[in-house]
Amino acid sequence: MFQHLGMMIAYGGMPKSGKSSLAKGICKKLQSININCIHLKIGYFMDLVSNALGSDVYQLPEEKQVDELVKQLDHYLNRHYWITIITIESLHSLTFTQALKTLLGSLIQIVYVDTTLDTRMNFSVDTIENLHINDTIKISYSVDKIKTTANFIINNNLDSLNESIDYLFEMLKAKNEKLTYQSKVNIQYLSKINLLSHQFVLSAGAILIRKSTREVCLVHVLDDAGEWVLPKGRKNMNETRSETALRETYEETGYHCSLMPLIM
Repeated sequence: MFQHLGMMIAYGGMPKSGKSSLAKGICKKLQSININCIHLKIGYFMDLVSNALGSDVYQLPEEKQVDELVKQLDHYLNRHYWITIITIESLHSLTFTQALKTLLGSLIQIVYVDTTLDTRMNFSVDTIENLHINDTIKISYSVDKIKTTANFIINNNLDSLNESIDYLFEMLKAKNEKLTYQSKVNIQYLSKINLLSHQFVLSAGAILIRKSTREVCLVHVLDDAGEWVLPKGRKNMNETRSETALRETYEETGYHCSLMPLIM
């Protein structure tokens, strides 16, 4: 499990507390020192689980939810093996967080973003009534108590988001020396690589079209660039390029398809 991952930084907090901005900011900070980091959404992977199971994953016990989430993340990270750190949000209950922490141990760092109601209102375009409704739902899942199991509690009421990002980054560095030395390792490693032609990876994919409407299916890459790309991936051993294209298209979109001849 997670053969190449050095750390997972998972964020929890009340609605509109700035979790996403903080997580993305930390990821950019890590990328700036040559650490391969990506920002992911728990909800996206839970939707993948639901699609794979054919039922709502949130109806499962939370320990089982965690197991299924980790399987999906493991599959994703094995295919994106260059990623060494992920920031992911948001943790949706105390029990889920505790189960995730039990399963992953020292591999995961829990960050609770502690933000006052006034500050959250400034972050939000929502009404205070709707914010209260969402707070009530989150409290019913003990989201506010995630701070009791968090490795870091970040006061996100500072004047500048950058202050919160810098503070958390220094805390993470103090906790994990990999963040201090990873950039040097990456640079030293990259300087020794000579990419010969036979070392390049052979990939295959498809332009997935619904013939009835002529719609094209694209894959949304969950990183800061947020690109929309065609489904594709690496060819496995003893697999034809056509088989790779069909398999990768299904894995990345959930759609079974057939290949049509390309008329030039």
